Amino acid sequence: MLTHELQWNPELVVAASEDIDKLSLDSALSSDGNTSSSEISEAYNEPELSIEQLEKIKNLRKEIGKDLLARTPLMNDDFSLHRWICGWDNKTAEILPRYKQMSEIINALGFNNFDINDEDDVNTTVVKYNRLAQFFAGGVMGFDNDGDLITCSFLGNVRPRTLVKCGSTHQVFKMAILDAVLIWKLLKKREQKTGKKAGCKIIMDLSGFGMEHLFAPTVKIYLNLIKLLQDMFPEITNKIYVINSPTVFTTAFALIKPILSEKTKAKIEILGSNYQEMLLNELGADNVYPLYGGTKKPVKGSLETGTLRMGGVPQKELIYDPHYCPEHVEDAQLTKINVPARSKKSLDFKCKKGQTLKWFFKTSGDIDLSVYQDNQVLCMPKFRLNTEFVPEFDQVVCQTTGTYTIVFDNSFSTFFSKDVRYHVKVV
Repeated sequence: MLTHELQWNPELVVAASEDIDKLSLDSALSSDGNTSSSEISEAYNEPELSIEQLEKIKNLRKEIGKDLLARTPLMNDDFSLHRWICGWDNKTAEILPRYKQMSEIINALGFNNFDINDEDDVNTTVVKYNRLAQFFAGGVMGFDNDGDLITCSFLGNVRPRTLVKCGSTHQVFKMAILDAVLIWKLLKKREQKTGKKAGCKIIMDLSGFGMEHLFAPTVKIYLNLIKLLQDMFPEITNKIYVINSPTVFTTAFALIKPILSEKTKAKIEILGSNYQEMLLNELGADNVYPLYGGTKKPVKGSLETGTLRMGGVPQKELIYDPHYCPEHVEDAQLTKINVPARSKKSLDFKCKKGQTLKWFFKTSGDIDLSVYQDNQVLCMPKFRLNTEFVPEFDQVVCQTTGTYTIVFDNSFSTFFSKDVRYHVKVV
């Protein structure tokens, strides 16, 4: 996806941390909420940004505002803002709501606090965050000769029919966003070091890809995820190399193509049987693992693939079993509500600082869920969830005393209402 805009694995990923900028906030932002061209150029040594580009960035800073920039350390530097400008053709009306949404989501999930130093940190951090990540095959290989980050997606090694029974939908969304945040951060570290704008080059390996991977329920989740990631991480991909492409890829691409931006489509290159030679020429043999004929020796992990996640079939014990899940709630304890089409329903709970708001629910179809504190602060991002295979359950720790609102949103549905059976407790 973005780095993985096309892929199933949540490798859509890219970087975050409160200290993502080496600049302090005071030096990064001028008193009126804008960053001057001279400050940025000196701090990041960005000669490749023209005066015209810097002026557009300055204008965007003014539109975003000092407060929102301060809350968005991941993407308040020049190169990041330039990606937003390029991704949305400098259309402020398109950028501002998406930028705000991105900032709120990353803050709500606490992903500004993650820190990484290299490709192995990215790959291992995602697996530590969610053990199912190892079965979403892909990862980061390192930088190429152009200073771009090489990422991989092994779609054929993913087993969607089994994975969908192992974890809830929101876990997939969180995992993919973290992956993207970490990759973005790794790119920023590179840019701060070299003064040159970097991007991602994706090797999308479709060996083993077949009709199993077009399982309708998981395709729907995947499409929703791609759309969200494109909105949150614009213009991060420089190239997508598709290799080992089977006949069924034509069908798969037809499903994905409508939601891909035109710029992303233009970056896709399908390689033939000589793909290894092409990859080594394009990326540099010393930057490619032996898996694809390169000479790069992994520092950690397998001698062939390093710490890349190679997928496979999840163990049976990873499949959701209500008898072994401490968060499971029996149907008799669930309260039922109906959410009509084109509407939403909210549940309010008074919580004290330090308490935990927990929820568990099942739904008759897709539903958007989000959680707010005092109708202002986003505590849990709005994700489109489905409980056909695994019920949804999660929690937020209340940072302040107030009213916390769980929102079940069916506004996107034109005709169909949704039944939601839920259980909520404050502990």
